[in-house]
Amino acid sequence: MKEKGIVRSTENGICIVSVVRSGACGENCANCSGACELKTRECTAVNTAGASAGDVVLIEMDSRKVLKSAFFVYILPLALFIACYFAADYLFDSSVFSVAAAFAAMIAAFLSIRRFDRTHADEYSIYVTNILKKA
Repeated sequence: MKEKGIVRSTENGICIVSVVRSGACGENCANCSGACELKTRECTAVNTAGASAGDVVLIEMDSRKVLKSAFFVYILPLALFIACYFAADYLFDSSVFSVAAAFAAMIAAFLSIRRFDRTHADEYSIYVTNILKKA
């Protein structure tokens, strides 16, 4: 995954980069009648290119890791919710217990993801790879 952004500040090899979120129209806003609002977000990136405040930079994160993260955050909890609901419904024949078990499984999945994120956060870092325009 590659995005362009503007470095807001740098400190100890870390940049705060402001990134304009990509629009659904493919960033061809002049020809789009969707009237979407372009929003910016800030992210923390490792400054491997030596960028300074005001520089327009290219930031990157491994696409496989982005997809893996999306799977763990969006798909896995939903799959566990559905699987636990049907398993509890089959075993106990109680819809109230089935829903409670499904929610418990989903909460356990989110807590596990949170723990994994805290211990493996450095593997999912964003890097400033190129300076596109100096300030």
